[in-house]
Amino acid sequence: MKIVLPLISVPIVANSLGAEGVGEYAFSNSIVQYFIIVAALGVPLYGTKAIAEANTKSKLKETFWSIEIFSLILATFIFLVANIIGKLLNFNDIFFIQTLLILGTGLDVSWFFMGIEEFKKVSLLNLSSTLISFIMIITFVRNPTDLYIYCLILTSSIVAPQFLMWNGIKEKIDKFYLPSILQMFNHLIKSSVFFLPQIGIVIYTNLNKTILGVLSTNKSDVGILSNAVLITSAIISLISAVDTVMLPKISKMVLSGEKENTFRTVSKVLSIQLYFTIPIAIGLGAISGSMVPWFFGPTFVGMEKIITIVSFLIIVIPAGMTISKQYLIPNNRIKTYNKTIFSGAAISIILNLIFISSMGCVGAAVALVTSESVIFLMRLSDFQNKTSQRIDIKLILIQISVAFTMWIVLSKYLGQFESGLLLTFLQVIVGMIIYFGGTTVLKANPLVAVNLRE
Repeated sequence: MKIVLPLISVPIVANSLGAEGVGEYAFSNSIVQYFIIVAALGVPLYGTKAIAEANTKSKLKETFWSIEIFSLILATFIFLVANIIGKLLNFNDIFFIQTLLILGTGLDVSWFFMGIEEFKKVSLLNLSSTLISFIMIITFVRNPTDLYIYCLILTSSIVAPQFLMWNGIKEKIDKFYLPSILQMFNHLIKSSVFFLPQIGIVIYTNLNKTILGVLSTNKSDVGILSNAVLITSAIISLISAVDTVMLPKISKMVLSGEKENTFRTVSKVLSIQLYFTIPIAIGLGAISGSMVPWFFGPTFVGMEKIITIVSFLIIVIPAGMTISKQYLIPNNRIKTYNKTIFSGAAISIILNLIFISSMGCVGAAVALVTSESVIFLMRLSDFQNKTSQRIDIKLILIQISVAFTMWIVLSKYLGQFESGLLLTFLQVIVGMIIYFGGTTVLKANPLVAVNLRE
């Protein structure tokens, strides 16, 4: 659903609001994200890990309430600060609507369910919310003046499910527990270790939109970059879903002393993941020329170049997240995790300041892909240096070669025909046949290799 619904709603929103409207929303959201990250303070990652390690009912209750109460207090305080700053700087109404997301951060208890490995409730609520917001968007967002309605719909779709999720808390934790200030402070200190890298993440994923919005006379560039990244993010969300499931499971395996088994699991997941992300990234770049005109509309001219660049995020982000959530965090290699984040953030700041002023959204795209690639390579290097596992370079090179052969066919030959939905669909089908067929014949398909061994 993370892939299918955006594929339907994104072109509707793009054609209704135009690049300017999409950019206006994305620019305000980029500013709100700085407040959200402070309000979250690393709780989603730390909370999942802490709950997974709580081995008794009383410990579970104490851990949950100690984390959640300080989270609510902090989120309320940050919400008030954001609104005061917004008033002083005369931000538009879009910003103030989106500050409600800060309160939603404090109310978010999805980390609790992830920690106890009950993903059904979180998944179904997110699915229901996504479907409802999708229906409302295609019903009510029709022209540029509907920007405020679009903002309200998206904000509500994130905040409202948090209230419903609390019903599930009653089933798992029957009594309220009032933690001491010392208990809350203890969790605050521990979660802040996870908060520090979140600052870096926001910098290298969000700063480009803020700088683009400040330097641009209009917000079209921000809209073009945001929608290009949105397409890749939809795909990344599906690919990275396995990390959410594996984090608590691997944390427990590590506590049980099964480290070598976890290392083999990470290596397997990474190998299969790369097998799919390499053709998706290269294929998306290949079909962007024929897809952009009919999918996004006339105000997004030149977006195909941005998609071609940011499509490589589909390879490096999921791979980097797999190593962090299935290796670094469960094995308490937080120092290395933080080092990769801050290295990426530093590179992002430098490259954004250099490239955006001269190349606009193209420079922002290059800076984003470069910083994410550095993060992935640093994590991969640590994983391979500290474990006996190795990535099969020969296999990866064969997969890349087949994927580029696919790219030549899709962009150079099929790309000559008139753009439209039918051509894009044909390119996807032909691309799948070339890649899966080619890698299987060349014995570079890990799925076939797994089946043969079994």
